[in-house]
Amino acid sequence: MMHVHIPAHGLVRTTIKVPSPVQKGDVIPRTWLALPRTKAAAIARDLPWYFTGEPCPYGHVSIRKVTCSGCPACRREGRG
Repeated sequence: MMHVHIPAHGLVRTTIKVPSPVQKGDVIPRTWLALPRTKAAAIARDLPWYFTGEPCPYGHVSIRKVTCSGCPACRREGRG
């Protein structure tokens, strides 16, 4: 059984982080390069993320989620 301490303010910090997009000149994380290059390949391997290496329509180079095809940065900015 797992016990979780919830502080008095009721907020719980999670350890799950959505990756940030890559900016020009940044190094692409190796974990992204290991992901499938297409949504279809990710679905075939039952993976939640894929990485095309191409920028989204708003210029973010990031991993994309299979369920919505959008990049995390666009979702954070309210675009996706």
